[in-house]
Amino acid sequence: MSLQIIKSESDGTLQLAGALDIYSADALREALLQALRESSTVTLDLGAAESCDLVAVQLLCAAQRSAAAQGKPLVFHAVSTAVTEAATALGLPEARFAITHPR
Repeated sequence: MSLQIIKSESDGTLQLAGALDIYSADALREALLQALRESSTVTLDLGAAESCDLVAVQLLCAAQRSAAAQGKPLVFHAVSTAVTEAATALGLPEARFAITHPR
């Protein structure tokens, strides 16, 4: 299982599917940085994330901090159970990644 990143050109949405883990960390980091550079609002669709580890959770948290520092909203949409469980296992509040963006 590998990471698949699908970028919507129209609205700054990144759909992340498959494995969010140490093996996909470089690709995930670059996709997040590019989205933050190119979009005024970034939406992460995590509904198809099949697995998630500490590294991916750290990258998602870093993206939140970077977006906040730039005054840009970073919205989580359709967060999978894998992401929620990984964040909870690390002691993060479940609500941290449970923000849903209405479409």
